Amino acid sequence: MLVASRVVLAPVIAWLLVCQRPALAGWLYVAAVLSDIYDGVIARKLGVSTLRLRLADGCADVWLFICLGVGLWVGYRAWILPLAWPFGTAMVLQIVSWLFCIWRFGKMTSYHSFLAKLTGLTLLLGILALLFTETPIPLAIALWIFVACLVEEVAMTAVLPGYHHDVWNLTAALRLRRDTCKAESTFRKLR
Repeated sequence: MLVASRVVLAPVIAWLLVCQRPALAGWLYVAAVLSDIYDGVIARKLGVSTLRLRLADGCADVWLFICLGVGLWVGYRAWILPLAWPFGTAMVLQIVSWLFCIWRFGKMTSYHSFLAKLTGLTLLLGILALLFTETPIPLAIALWIFVACLVEEVAMTAVLPGYHHDVWNLTAALRLRRDTCKAESTFRKLR
């Protein structure tokens, strides 16, 4: 239900940005982010956190950011033009990350890493700073953190021996790889 609310809120936020209503768009964006935070918490507490729900959550996040990007581009192009370099870099890396994980595992990943959580928080603060104070610097910082997150995601996808979700960072991915290699080595010795 909360994932669906984000899907519905996203075009409303875009429309408000196109109509140059940044305060209302900002508050609805806060509601969307809160739904993103609490849908995972609630799903885990109820024991209904499934791969399908994680992937739907990721798709809802993508949809939200596509709508935000379109709304900002149409309604506030002058505000986001200075962010073209970090935004473009993040978008290219996002596409590379998606293609790589689909090639590697046959599906999208759902790492929920520390950097992904930091990215979400800094994007929230950066977008609110842009909408409420017309200051692009916090969003530029958030976009570069997003770039770092995507580089880590590509690296985790490269080192993981198979599909995993909820991998906290690259160190955890390397540990999973090492443990899997040890287990396979032990199994071969037992044969």
